[in-house]
Amino acid sequence: MIKGTVRILLTNRSLSPPGGSETYLCTVARQLRLLGHDVTLYAPELGPLAGRMQQDGFVVVDSLFGLARPDVAHVQHATTAYRVCEHSLLHVREIAKLLKRKLHGKN
Repeated sequence: MIKGTVRILLTNRSLSPPGGSETYLCTVARQLRLLGHDVTLYAPELGPLAGRMQQDGFVVVDSLFGLARPDVAHVQHATTAYRVCEHSLLHVREIAKLLKRKLHGKN
């Protein structure tokens, strides 16, 4: 079990129009920060919602270059999962396990 502050990367396809997955991601980010964790948001497409999260003090990026490897990544969509894996922020095995769980509904 990880104790103390956890570096968490939350990803989504977009932080532009405030739809369901975007709103969920922002809610999770705020709650994780309240618990004392270090949260970074990544989406290849940024917009007004990304700006609001930055104003609230979150690190919001549209590129993974230069980011430190997180302790945990919550990946919303397969396209962002591939990008996270591509940039070696998570090991390929971790991504494969996450995708298998998501696709097959297994824990």
